[in-house]
Amino acid sequence: MGDSPLLEDLKSTALEQSAKEQYRLPLLIAGAVGIAFILVVVALNLYDRGTAAQLDLSRPGYQSVREQAGKNVDIKKFSASGELSAEVFDSFDREYSEQINSITKLDAFGGKALTDAALGLPEINE
Repeated sequence: MGDSPLLEDLKSTALEQSAKEQYRLPLLIAGAVGIAFILVVVALNLYDRGTAAQLDLSRPGYQSVREQAGKNVDIKKFSASGELSAEVFDSFDREYSEQINSITKLDAFGGKALTDAALGLPEINE
């Protein structure tokens, strides 16, 4: 029994495909991975050259600085799963109002808006 003419035509077409068409998907995947690798290398290079690397306290060399950061900051935290009572609401409203008042009394476009005291940062004694 011979193959039908349609099947013969499909077989010949499949055999005639060029190498580019046969390997198109693997080439696209390899190209995407290559482009992603290049972009990551460029991003890491920019990170090292810029000032972001100096501000990143999660780096291993900054263990002592990380321990000092935030020690003098006193922020009241509210539990996400605590009780809901009038006392808790009043306490939250008081804390929220204090924060809003400290923010709104600053002149946002003045020169003192970015001082350490205005940002709530502790003074550093060197």
